[in-house]
Amino acid sequence: MDTDTALQEAHALWRQADYEGAERTLRAIVRHDPAHVDATHELGALLVHVGQHQLGVSVLKRAATLDPSASRLNALGLAHVAAGDLAQALTAFRAAVGVDAEFAEGYNSLGRVLAHAGHIEPAAGALARALQLDEYSASAWDRFCAALREASSPGANDLLADEIARGLSIAGAHRAELVTFAIGIVTADTALQVILRAAALGEMETVRANLMGDAVARVMDGSLMARLLAVGVLPSRPYETLFTELRRRFALDIHAGQFGANHDKLPFLCGLARQCFLNGYAWHEQDDEFAAVRALVGETAAEIESPTPTTPLRIAILAAYAPLSALPYAAGIARYADAQASPELHDLVLAQIEEPERELRLLAGDAASAGELRGGARVRWVDPPPMQPVALTAMLGLRFPDLRREGFSGLDSPRILVHGCGPGKDAIAWARNVENASVVGVEQNPAELGFARRKAEELGQANVEFAAAPPEGGFDLVACPMLRGSGGDAASALGALVDCVRPGGLLHVSIRAEASRPHITAVREFAREGGYDDTAAGIRACRRAFLALPDETEWKGVSTHFDVHTRAGCHALFFDDGSPYTTIPALAAALEAHSVEFLGFEDEGALAAYRNTFPRDETARDLDAWAKLEGDAPALFMPVYTFWARTAA
Repeated sequence: MDTDTALQEAHALWRQADYEGAERTLRAIVRHDPAHVDATHELGALLVHVGQHQLGVSVLKRAATLDPSASRLNALGLAHVAAGDLAQALTAFRAAVGVDAEFAEGYNSLGRVLAHAGHIEPAAGALARALQLDEYSASAWDRFCAALREASSPGANDLLADEIARGLSIAGAHRAELVTFAIGIVTADTALQVILRAAALGEMETVRANLMGDAVARVMDGSLMARLLAVGVLPSRPYETLFTELRRRFALDIHAGQFGANHDKLPFLCGLARQCFLNGYAWHEQDDEFAAVRALVGETAAEIESPTPTTPLRIAILAAYAPLSALPYAAGIARYADAQASPELHDLVLAQIEEPERELRLLAGDAASAGELRGGARVRWVDPPPMQPVALTAMLGLRFPDLRREGFSGLDSPRILVHGCGPGKDAIAWARNVENASVVGVEQNPAELGFARRKAEELGQANVEFAAAPPEGGFDLVACPMLRGSGGDAASALGALVDCVRPGGLLHVSIRAEASRPHITAVREFAREGGYDDTAAGIRACRRAFLALPDETEWKGVSTHFDVHTRAGCHALFFDDGSPYTTIPALAAALEAHSVEFLGFEDEGALAAYRNTFPRDETARDLDAWAKLEGDAPALFMPVYTFWARTAA
């Protein structure tokens, strides 16, 4: 028996989610060679993966006896965790770091179990040691975040505040989770909680009275808040209220000359400006601060070539109200920042001047004007989506086990089109997570197209490209995050996607459910009746009036499905009429008209309801049954249907 070849076959079967086949192959290797440590280890890991924990533990013990390495002992410890035996897990993890004192993964595993068991200080020490040994790599941060998530221990988070702050300054998908932990640490301050509670209740006198007090000063002086504001939109109305008032106070005070050169607020102000840039300047502005900022624009223009000690503060506060790239002296700001020692100022200028200029250059061949690029209501994202590459056939096999037997042909190196990809995150996610894929993202908004190209270039994502129109040639998979079409005709919009798919190819599509139309229509009537337009100022005013509506306003609840914390999300909610609506019967008719086979909905909650109602239909593909179920629960798919389908071969 060629055990090396057999082991490769077992790995391939595992990747394709054929666990029974992988187990048969691994058992055959072990029968042939009981001392084959790799096959023994893989068999134990597979048994744990499919839920046979005790049997998996016994097999992994045998593998660790054959090769008592740190990695084998760590795997044994993880199996004990899966089986619920934390005491044995601790023994295995301690043995792993005892064998290899430089084994970072073992320290992370040890820290996770210690934290879960309530041993906070040694847990924090082990987790910090793991990060240090692994040189703060992407995988190290992923494991660190998983440990904090599982521990769910504020005490451990407090002890690891320095590590969390460091992680927020390092690019990577881990930062989205670290933001949550950082907010928890900052918000644990009881004095700050009083202010945030007042902000949530609209008690602005209390907020303003404490604006420059010790509690808010601690927020501004620490590194956590300044850094987390720069890495993603903060979806918190109380914090938004607090920071909107802070921004106003700084604008008025800087304009009045009440800040001297010896200040320590620049890191926070740069973080605040980054936050405003990310949310598209969605926060409310009052008349007095608008006037102060307008004056500061002129004053800074005269000052930028002959800077004063307060110039960095002026730049930061201007950047909190509009992109620095929109200023006529943006090049002077860039030169000034380049000569400064402040990394926060460098990063701010990079985000607001240099990166937008790069986006313009990347759009040169698409005839987009600077006005189109700078004026577009775009979604901005900072860190890439997580990366866990898997074969598309394995992904589909897990989603549609009944189709696994017939196989999914022609998908070893899939060509994927993401139609209406926006700022590119969805397209890049497909490119990062589907093995051997080549991806094309299509987006007509020049602002988002340029942004997507820049992000792909920065990430070195060579297997994705972005275009303003779909290229010719049949794709193996066409994904559409939100179906759009002129005239609101779902059938014709779906047909345009079908034209891009090869025979026997796949569709993954989201389309608005008819049940959401009345609420979305009511929101847009509110915007129209209020006289609001889709300019930046109009969206801010409309958002403020909308959020002030009583929570019991029935149609206000639809906003939970839109990102009302950003200008782009508000634009989509209040003004974007380009998405058609459908019902399940209409969807069925559209699929039939284009000879497309329905494979299934993706909503796990809806699937659970279907299987509970129709337990005999394991495939959940009967659209007549789905329509009946939705008739009994009209909000089942609010606000969108997301489904898989396959074109005729």
